Amino acid sequence: MTSGKNTLAYFVCALFEPSNTPSPSKNERSRLRSSVPLPLGHWDRLYYIVNAEIRKIYSDLQQRFGNNFGNGGVILHHAGHNGANGADRRTFSAVGMAEMLENMFEALTDHRLVAALDQAVRLRNAEDKMGGADNLEAAVGKAKLVETAEGLADVNGMTPEGIVDMVSKPKGMARIMDIDAL
Repeated sequence: MTSGKNTLAYFVCALFEPSNTPSPSKNERSRLRSSVPLPLGHWDRLYYIVNAEIRKIYSDLQQRFGNNFGNGGVILHHAGHNGANGADRRTFSAVGMAEMLENMFEALTDHRLVAALDQAVRLRNAEDKMGGADNLEAAVGKAKLVETAEGLADVNGMTPEGIVDMVSKPKGMARIMDIDAL
């Protein structure tokens, strides 16, 4: 995962911090199962990567099979919608894949998720500007900063490659933990 070949796996692992439970060995890496997820405000990069991956795969399907995705005639595999391989062998078409991606994108861009994530990112950015101060005066200042802090970037007009490039740039992205530290 540290080679950068699997961006999604990298970001999922990077969003978990090691638990306070000591490892059996000093040199042993923490396991994801025993780790605690970071607060929601740190999940913006994963949001961007998932957004880009869905759009990239959808675009690839369109390029390969046309805007109608082969009208259901293009079979991708015979393991069903969930890829379950068993006695019930169902076909999974390019149309089915496109529909699945559309549903994923709809869930990802649901206003309830985006609003919660945007607010959490604003709060994290405001806390970063304040240096983590935690008194009444700081709380009032933080509330003002949250209103004006940068939230989620609008990636709707960006290409998937542009989104990945944005996430890969170091500007303000030092907040993500180094995967080797896990």
